Amino acid sequence: MQLGFMIPLVGPSVSDASALSAFVRGLEDLGYGALWVGDRLVTPVDVGSNYLARGPQMARSFDPVLLLTVAAAATSRVRLNTSTLSTFYYEPPHLARQLATLDVLSDGRLGVGVGLGWMKQEYDVVRNADWQRRGKMLDDMLAFLHAWWTTSPVSWDSEFFTMPAVHARLRPVQAGRAAHLDRRCQRGRDAPSRPQRGRLARGRRAGARCVDQ
Repeated sequence: MQLGFMIPLVGPSVSDASALSAFVRGLEDLGYGALWVGDRLVTPVDVGSNYLARGPQMARSFDPVLLLTVAAAATSRVRLNTSTLSTFYYEPPHLARQLATLDVLSDGRLGVGVGLGWMKQEYDVVRNADWQRRGKMLDDMLAFLHAWWTTSPVSWDSEFFTMPAVHARLRPVQAGRAAHLDRRCQRGRDAPSRPQRGRLARGRRAGARCVDQ
């Protein structure tokens, strides 16, 4: 059995890079096998739920990829995982480059779990994000990531994003392909209920499989 530890994403727990580096290095020394981060871009003032009743505390939210970058520089063995990355926050080429960069700098330790998010208000503040079509948006993003990491020149033309042909030769260290969405979970609805974690995996296809709640 391997144990993982969730790096604090919100609140006052993270103060600076040196403190975070010492913290994650200590976790690796204790034998933890993985470090995890979540993803929260905004905390609306009126969320319509008691789940985020600690709104002011949750409002101090760090970028998950940058947290893992600091962790990568401070460690040498632990996996660096997202649970889960809300892909609709990000422009597709930017996300593809960020994740490939982190996988290269960490020598292939990145594991990417992706999700749809549950809070409509987050979609309302993100440019071009469509709450009603979030499942198809995720499909499109995952297909784009796979194309970016495996093809050069690469171009894209979908209902959500268009890009002319560009050179893109930064490749993840790991030999796997981008996470894919099991479309069997989308019977009768656009958005899957809850995606399980996928990752960039050595030598095999990673997956983001949907399960009913």
